Amino acid sequence: MMRVACVSLHFAEYAYRLARALADGDCDVLLVVDEVNFESELGIRPSDLSRDRLRIVPIANRGLADWRLFAEAWRLVGCVRGFAPDVIHCQESAKDVLALALPFLRRFPLVLTIHDHIPHSGTASNLDIRRKRTVLFRRLLRRRATAAIVHGDRIRAESEAIMPWLAGRIFKVPHGPLGEPQAGLNRDWQDGCLLFFGRVEEYKGLRYLLRSMELLKGRNRPVHAVIAGRGPDLPRYRDKLNELGVEVIEKFIPRHEVTALFHRASLVVLPYTDATQSGIVSLAFNYGRPVVATDVGSIGEVVEDGVNGLLVPPRDPEAFAKAIERLLSDPSRMRSMAAANRDAAEGALAWPTLARQTMTVYAAATGGGGSETSRSTGDVEPEAGRGSRAGTDAGADPERRGRARAAGGGRKAGVLMVAPSLMRAGAETQAVDLINGLPTDEFDKHIVTFGAQLDQRSRLNGSEVNDYNFKRRFKLDPEPSRSISRLIDDHEIDVVVCSQRISLLVGGIAVQLSNRRPPLVASLHSTVHRGSKYRLYDQFLYSQFLSRCAHVICVCRHQEREWVEAFGVLRG
Repeated sequence: MMRVACVSLHFAEYAYRLARALADGDCDVLLVVDEVNFESELGIRPSDLSRDRLRIVPIANRGLADWRLFAEAWRLVGCVRGFAPDVIHCQESAKDVLALALPFLRRFPLVLTIHDHIPHSGTASNLDIRRKRTVLFRRLLRRRATAAIVHGDRIRAESEAIMPWLAGRIFKVPHGPLGEPQAGLNRDWQDGCLLFFGRVEEYKGLRYLLRSMELLKGRNRPVHAVIAGRGPDLPRYRDKLNELGVEVIEKFIPRHEVTALFHRASLVVLPYTDATQSGIVSLAFNYGRPVVATDVGSIGEVVEDGVNGLLVPPRDPEAFAKAIERLLSDPSRMRSMAAANRDAAEGALAWPTLARQTMTVYAAATGGGGSETSRSTGDVEPEAGRGSRAGTDAGADPERRGRARAAGGGRKAGVLMVAPSLMRAGAETQAVDLINGLPTDEFDKHIVTFGAQLDQRSRLNGSEVNDYNFKRRFKLDPEPSRSISRLIDDHEIDVVVCSQRISLLVGGIAVQLSNRRPPLVASLHSTVHRGSKYRLYDQFLYSQFLSRCAHVICVCRHQEREWVEAFGVLRG
């Protein structure tokens, strides 16, 4: 019996439906959820839905400004470690508490469900510092994944193109039905009622729906549109909505009102300009409502044109209006499509079916076999070096690698030193001496700083060492790590040496972002902080990156004892 820890700090209903189906199958399941998100989507406390073989643990998702964030992260780590799962399954959501917890859970394979592989248009234009941190967390989460799940073949192909490190390990599992479980098909809908449901973003194409409404009213076609949701794209069309007599329910729609809205609708409309997959389609299938949608993302893989809905090109209000008119004028066809959607919700898209497909992904991620989902990939190969110490490998030692290549006539070994600055201090002096001391005929030498470049720079052997400086604009600025990752790939760096604690953060992230992912060597100069101000920071930072290091160098035995005492991962 497989033990699965599902971590879902967003997409609570999706995660609960899947976790319940896994528990009804052949899995023991721990489901960790954001308490607020869970109660908002399911309308009930998590503790009320725990059952045999399904334990639900709520946590509070706190921001960086709240010191209790660290306590919640440790609670998440403790829950998962205590459960001892065979695999962790995360719904992709770049939350701070998850970013803090995952480094302490590296022993477990990670399956990641990616709901939106690329940002929707109109939702990424206001990237402030927090969003930049979110982008970085999401990239690291994807790098950490052993395997990934997406909801369509088109999305899978695009995901492999933008995440080449996951090529061959991205699997398609369709999106399951959402909403209150239905005993059968309710055909008591309001004739001519069009439902536009969910958060109103630019990519949802509200302007094209309104233009289609104008065309339909010009043809004396009696239609009534309901916009149920709120969002930044709604206020700009306020006058047009009033002119067309559109019913607007501008609020978060509580769960008990969702069923009534979908039962009332005769058609669910999705005039999206771009998309990946849509939870609104899943709701429409659950309630047995025909769909008129644009053929974007993988929506066309679920909505079969002429079978359970109609598909039209995006940004074409004339075609969208004709599709609506065609269905409204053929009630028998609408009833047939409604029944087809209910059949899909109870058959190919039913949660027990999707749970079995998901379990084959777990088997691939844990080395237990290939996938029976809609790709034929065979066993998933683990990433090179993941979960192991590379200290005994000649490839992790720059000097041994350099001499081996020099003897064999190969290219020089690429070595990159990462240091905060080149000020005159003990750590920076040692960094300069180390990079200067490597034989030029055997090593291609590079040094990167992200602070001041004073004093020590003049001591570099200028013709032999390539030096770079990437300024940090603020403490969590991801740009230096991104720049260093590109340098690693462009110059085929074989080993990265980080001098001092902050370099380990910047350089360690750069290694994870790079495609080469060379071995990491840490050169530690300061002792472990004992004050309460730094204890949690050190625990998070060093536990995440020290475990990835091929070698760790301390400048004296006293410091070595302190580091080994504080971090058992350094023993040996």
